[in-house]
Amino acid sequence: MGWNTLVTSIHSFRYKTWADVNLMLALAKLVKFALPNLRNFTLWVWPDNHLALCERDVLREIDPLQSCDPMKKSVHLCPLFREFGKDTPYIDIFLPFVCRELFLTVNERAKLSEADVKRAVGTRDGGKTDDALDVNSTVAIVKEHRKAVAHASFQAAVKENITEAKKEGKNKIVTLAEYDINQKNLKRERLIKSEKWKRVVRCGQRLCRSNESWEELEVLAGLEEENVTWVLGRMLSLLSLSGTADETPDERLNTASTFTGGSSFGINEKQYDEQFPMPPGSECAARVAGLRGGHNDGIDFNDHMR
Repeated sequence: MGWNTLVTSIHSFRYKTWADVNLMLALAKLVKFALPNLRNFTLWVWPDNHLALCERDVLREIDPLQSCDPMKKSVHLCPLFREFGKDTPYIDIFLPFVCRELFLTVNERAKLSEADVKRAVGTRDGGKTDDALDVNSTVAIVKEHRKAVAHASFQAAVKENITEAKKEGKNKIVTLAEYDINQKNLKRERLIKSEKWKRVVRCGQRLCRSNESWEELEVLAGLEEENVTWVLGRMLSLLSLSGTADETPDERLNTASTFTGGSSFGINEKQYDEQFPMPPGSECAARVAGLRGGHNDGIDFNDHMR
């Protein structure tokens, strides 16, 4: 069976699968319960994994403005990585399908929907259309919502800090409690910068949901936590080019762009094959050759973890 698992320590996990095995539910549980305790997490699922496609077919029938649909048992990894990977310094995922839920909460998606923001849609899977993404409105709405959430979270943390002090018999004033929380936040910022936190996200096929665009994902990556590096890559293959009559290839195929949280602009863009090179003649290269219609570029699963 074409899989490889390596656990180097309790803080590091690596899993690659080429086989069509029933593991989606197990992966969802792994992400939810293990990811918050890991420093390094790598998950690569081959683009033609049949179960991933089945899960996507179910997902497309679920309202994207709901956090879940109890009537449909679907496994969606994207929101799990967003929710449970916040404190994991290094994440490297290669999935057949990814989407905006890597970045947006259900409330943020609802805010954008209420404002009727242009999302460069028109095809079922984010293919290029004549519509243009309203970048300014997207950025403004997401930033405003996150600012309000951060303020509420800060106030709640201050109250909790004061409550904990009272339990210890201390009468802490608000100003001192605010200072403690600010110092805690500053410590996290310094840690992220010193350790160079990074997320690598590769898409082997298409987007999870209908009417989404890769361009929006690139914009959202720049709105993430400051100093966290994001590398977004879309592999070119027959699978990523395939689709129904109303689906067209996306202009962002075969690209890899790097973003830093807190910056609206990408800091680097390369061809996918340049960003993720792999020696020709390897088993991965042979599989990619098949996915690309027999033309062996010797590229895909990179060997940087081997």
